[in-house]
Amino acid sequence: LLGELRARASHRQAAEHVVDSDELAAGAAGAARDAYGEAAYWEKRYAARDETFEWLAAFRELRPALEAHVPKAARVLHLGCGNSTLGVDMYRAGWGRARARADPDDAPGGAAPFVLNVDISAAVIEQMRARFAAECPTVGWAVDDATTLRTLADGAVDAIVDKGTLDALACATDGGDAAKRAGARALVAAAFRVLSPGGALVVVSFGQSETRARYLSGYAGAPPWRSAREAATLRVDAKAVHVYVLRKAGGAGDGAGASDSAGASDGDGDGD
Repeated sequence: LLGELRARASHRQAAEHVVDSDELAAGAAGAARDAYGEAAYWEKRYAARDETFEWLAAFRELRPALEAHVPKAARVLHLGCGNSTLGVDMYRAGWGRARARADPDDAPGGAAPFVLNVDISAAVIEQMRARFAAECPTVGWAVDDATTLRTLADGAVDAIVDKGTLDALACATDGGDAAKRAGARALVAAAFRVLSPGGALVVVSFGQSETRARYLSGYAGAPPWRSAREAATLRVDAKAVHVYVLRKAGGAGDGAGASDSAGASDGDGDGD
């Protein structure tokens, strides 16, 4: 599906402290890269490093795409947040505040957070909560598995942002390609379930459309996205970072995501 899409935008701006594709691909990454799909690796890593860190791209590079596809009033889920400040940066830029003023009880968890960050690592969730809870009252952190999202009800959020989690699952080595596909597709299925009608899944990835389409759309049993497209190709430290937008059918209009259907094609993905 995504391999034949034409609509791409380019933003050229360097990011600070962002892991790039050369590091991920290099032999120096070695065993660590192979472990990116394993929960135990991340728990150990975060327990040893109480810090903030960005993968792929920083908020300033992603902001134009987020503003184009995620309304400020949306209930937002940051999937596999790790120690990224993306959710906090979105709050500072206005996401979550408008919805909180309009309907203070209509958050993803039924209470406070309108920008909800989830990660499988309990260590990093506790670190980030301690660091930012006082500053960001409508931002929350919760432990959850991105491939199931068991803590969230169907239709609980209006937008989901994944910055590198699908890529991490694609690095898993145990079980080979079948395991990679199963993990990545489980993430996409869980995201589809918890999105409200008309909601958008925004996937930020180093993977080109030819490799990511098999995980996102167009395969047997794939969620019935209304549209799926590569919305932007960013240049970060001279590396390509791809932004994919998948939108669920329904909803009262598309708001900021009205452009998502441009150039989209359903049901003709490249398969496995």
